[in-house]
Amino acid sequence: MPLYEHIMLARQDVSAQQVEELTAQLKGVIEQMGGKVTKLEQWGVKSLSYRLRKNRKAHFTFMNLDVPAAVINEIERQERLNEDVLRYLTVRVDELEEGPSAMLRKSDRDRDERGGGFRYEKLSSDPRAVTQSVAWLTAEPERPYTVIAKFRGAETSWCPASQPHCSLYEEAMREGADAIWMQRRDEWTRPEQWLLIQGSMKRVPPQKYESMEGVFIRYR
Repeated sequence: MPLYEHIMLARQDVSAQQVEELTAQLKGVIEQMGGKVTKLEQWGVKSLSYRLRKNRKAHFTFMNLDVPAAVINEIERQERLNEDVLRYLTVRVDELEEGPSAMLRKSDRDRDERGGGFRYEKLSSDPRAVTQSVAWLTAEPERPYTVIAKFRGAETSWCPASQPHCSLYEEAMREGADAIWMQRRDEWTRPEQWLLIQGSMKRVPPQKYESMEGVFIRYR
């Protein structure tokens, strides 16, 4: 059967759970029509180069498909009819790449460079639309709230000022959080290092890290 790479962009204000449900629906259609999904990756919420229907960001879903051409026509028809889908793209390829995609490898590499990323403990999965922005709190909120996830980890200060601790911010968006309550925050600096690379000494400058612990909350 023909081989394809397929990318779908969903609106930024739908929840990660809704994106997963939509993807599962399309996967079911593909399998019912005799096709196979050989790879499925959720790339999370990413910034767009330009606005799509007033959206500055979108949920990205990537699939490798081994399907008849009729299947592509059907899933694209369903995506056109779904108002949560902003854009889709299907490309026919000679062969499908094995292992994680380049985008997923880049995300893992970026997370490693930021100090290993965060560990999450999901506590609640009740569905609710993701907010347009996530507030940062240093004290317990006055409004009633539910804790939906805990986090603990470290990150460097490379993120833009508009999105402090960007990987943490993006995870909060994916979880549909209204706010991030920062319960503990410690700054530390890795000292200057010298590494031997291909016979030459290379200087690695000091890097500022922040170790953080807190929760994602959703207002009731």
